[in-house]
Amino acid sequence: MALGLKPHRQMKHVWPNSLGVSDLRSDLGGYRDLTAWQRGMELVRVIYRITDTAGTGMESAFSGELRQAALDVPTAIAQGQSAGGPAHFSYMLSRAKCALAAIDTQLILAAQMQIVPHEAKRRVDVLIVELHRLIETLEANLRS
Repeated sequence: MALGLKPHRQMKHVWPNSLGVSDLRSDLGGYRDLTAWQRGMELVRVIYRITDTAGTGMESAFSGELRQAALDVPTAIAQGQSAGGPAHFSYMLSRAKCALAAIDTQLILAAQMQIVPHEAKRRVDVLIVELHRLIETLEANLRS
């Protein structure tokens, strides 16, 4: 084989019409059943509502950063649970916790600059604490 390339692995093709909705969901993995993923999705919705009224300039920059960090939480949980085994799941849970820290840091600054109302920040704070606890529980379960 030229240049030491390995042959390409054959991939099984699954056509969209060949799977029922319930089959597709089970193929995606059980992350949708994880409370941490569900709360992460709630966090995304809350962040999008908070940032929905952002104007231009700094407010828009904060909105983009907050939205991306919020999306990273349930995405990391789903990716970690879906593939790679316990070590990969643990790594992705760490990434989700990093995204929570980024959201917290950005919201502290946004609230101090009066870009985000303190009441909205408190709602996110509650979700961050809950998510952090849920993620740490998942990590503890992976270690045992």
